[in-house]
Amino acid sequence: MSVDTASSEHEIRPRCINHNCTKPVAWSGQRWRPVCKPCFLAGRGKRAYPEGVTPFRKGCCSNKDGHLGFNCYVDWARVAADGARIKTVLDHKDGNHLNNIAANVQELCEICHSEKSRRHGDYRPNRYARKHRKPPGSYRMPIHTVSQGTI
Repeated sequence: MSVDTASSEHEIRPRCINHNCTKPVAWSGQRWRPVCKPCFLAGRGKRAYPEGVTPFRKGCCSNKDGHLGFNCYVDWARVAADGARIKTVLDHKDGNHLNNIAANVQELCEICHSEKSRRHGDYRPNRYARKHRKPPGSYRMPIHTVSQGTI
């Protein structure tokens, strides 16, 4: 993974996921986007992709073959024939949103992304905080002793 430390030493900026694009990704205000700003605007139809850059997204779910353990519910042949567009999302296989190499990212429809996340426990509340909790029984309860002669 190529990274850029443009703003500070501790800030990691991965490269854009689109093919032949070497720019660092853009900040959305909450997280790093998987694409740079020019590619983001091109994906929204506001400008053309930079010369030589092709988008990573193809507009269909990569789970058409059922490699996630369940089949995609969308009939993509019918969608293509009707000219309809269904929103797809980029899913990082290892869960690391900074790992934008093509082998780690897959394009899924929202239905498959939700089902994959449910099956793999991606929607558990506080899933990151649980790793740092003390195991049950590790807390020491204070021992109160009662001295003789006191009631």
